[in-house]
Amino acid sequence: MKTMSRNNASTGRSAMTVLLAMAVAAGGALAIWRPWSKPAPSEVRLRARLDEYVDLRRASNWKAIYSMSDPIEQAKVGLDAFLRFYGGEMTRFLGLDVKEAHMDAERGVATIDVEIEHEVIPERLPAQFRRNLTLEDKDSLKQRGPHKLEWVWRDGDWYMGMDRVVLTGRAREGRPAAPQSNH
Repeated sequence: MKTMSRNNASTGRSAMTVLLAMAVAAGGALAIWRPWSKPAPSEVRLRARLDEYVDLRRASNWKAIYSMSDPIEQAKVGLDAFLRFYGGEMTRFLGLDVKEAHMDAERGVATIDVEIEHEVIPERLPAQFRRNLTLEDKDSLKQRGPHKLEWVWRDGDWYMGMDRVVLTGRAREGRPAAPQSNH
């Protein structure tokens, strides 16, 4: 009987040692991995989000672009209003060139200065704009211009700020800029 209880005690100590080693290894892995901590703002992640945005613009996936926008601004402008503004697709996105990126990691904000190239789609323009359009040179429908994309770091990722005109319904000059119907 003594042999049997000695074996049980030895087995118990071995099991306890294995469990203790596993607990220490798991604690060490958690200390290194830290799943409870959120990642810090990085330019690498910002560039990845910009690439995602470009792909979504090429695909005209406005619902997915809306999901990339700042959640606080989404609370102000619902998906339906966002789609009414952009869903008319009066222009076709052709490309984007990054000119400069400015990131303030401490504040969790970034601005990417880009040059966007797009093409006007005449048949999708409201009638009052279409009648003033001359189509002698199809290349004149292509436009290229500067634009600032504002980004904010929330909940561990970069989110794009909506254009001021979408948030306020007014252009930079203060005139109403509500989306127009093609009817």
